[in-house]
Amino acid sequence: MKDNRLEQRIQHSLNAELSGLNTTSWQRDQFFENATGGTKVKRKVSVVGVLIAALMLITITAFALTNGFGILEYHPDQSANQAYVDNIMTLNQTWDGKYFSATIHEAVFDGMKMTFTMSISPKENADPVFVIPRITAISGGKELHTFTTHSNVFMDDGFWVPCMEPDVIYDYDHIGVDVILTDDFVTFNPVEDQVEWAVSFDVLHTDWPIDYTAEDEPMIGEPEWTDSDYEKYEHQFVKAYEEKRVLLNQAAMLSPFADAVPHDPSMEDEMVFPDYLETLLTQDAFTIEEKFVFSFTADPLPVKHEKQSVNFETPNGLLAQVESLSVSVDQIGIKLRITRPDSDQPLQLEDWQGWLIAVLAQGAETSFPESNYGPEEDGSLHYNMRWTITGETNQLILIPVEDELYFDVIKNQGPVTEEQQARMVYIDLE
Repeated sequence: MKDNRLEQRIQHSLNAELSGLNTTSWQRDQFFENATGGTKVKRKVSVVGVLIAALMLITITAFALTNGFGILEYHPDQSANQAYVDNIMTLNQTWDGKYFSATIHEAVFDGMKMTFTMSISPKENADPVFVIPRITAISGGKELHTFTTHSNVFMDDGFWVPCMEPDVIYDYDHIGVDVILTDDFVTFNPVEDQVEWAVSFDVLHTDWPIDYTAEDEPMIGEPEWTDSDYEKYEHQFVKAYEEKRVLLNQAAMLSPFADAVPHDPSMEDEMVFPDYLETLLTQDAFTIEEKFVFSFTADPLPVKHEKQSVNFETPNGLLAQVESLSVSVDQIGIKLRITRPDSDQPLQLEDWQGWLIAVLAQGAETSFPESNYGPEEDGSLHYNMRWTITGETNQLILIPVEDELYFDVIKNQGPVTEEQQARMVYIDLE
């Protein structure tokens, strides 16, 4: 696959499955560089899939089922956030299909992020089917860009019903999904008008026998395979297609098999990934047997922004400019531009390593779900942050913090040293 499509899928996977773990931004970037580096870009897809499969076992949590799996069971930290709670919508829309039934229970939209919960119940003795989800948003007659930042079951590559991954059981009764409005897969794109949401599913069935590879590509950090090893591994999928067998890797992903289907390479640039995957799979091996959609409208809550332009000097002598800042009742999105104040020399990743930015909110708690940084074409660095907030606030505090002290500051919800207090940057909101 082309680099841009693979980066989107890997970045999504990292954001979704590494959120909340004790990893630094530098470690995330290093992981991403390893996953996409070198000449084996296409071959790294299933590596990430294997890691995601292991991490999903950590993220899936069972809750007591009352009137369906609710938002506050998926995000219990928002239970005391009244503005958030007051805007949870009860949907209870149900679809009953040939292979499984599905119910979407609740949804909430804050102007930047939409969260919904649902359940899926496989029919007894039904054949396994592959489901490709799509989430769309339309406001003012214009389709907006959406990006799934977290889910405890869904994956960009679609999912099986029932679970087909060996030795893994997904909790389909308790599915939660977070989706942001964005133009670049990271920063928020807030809206002020009502949004029409649609959560649709295409159900693919195959009459071909389903097999698994004997082994999978190595995990990140394990010894690399030789070119000959990769060629043998990938040839398995080509041979399976020629023999009219569906071959899954050990994470039950279908993308390696789909890549083995003969196709025009231009598809990889011209089509969004769900359409690309479905087009290849339904060329011979699968048939779209059912389609269904859950739809609802939501009015956004007011989103706050910085009152004035904000610039500050970082501890390592660089200049940070707040390019965009958006604060809703449960999300904070910040984009910084890092430059050299007295030089045109381009910045590199290592120029920022050792430092992270903690975000505190006056009168509310914050928690760290995702951040990333990297070089821009103009020689600057971008630093994007996405935080969860559990209440309303009129002021944010940014604190540049050494890597090793970062999570202590977040856990304590305040500075831990006088030196860090001196670095605090106050941002008033309106």
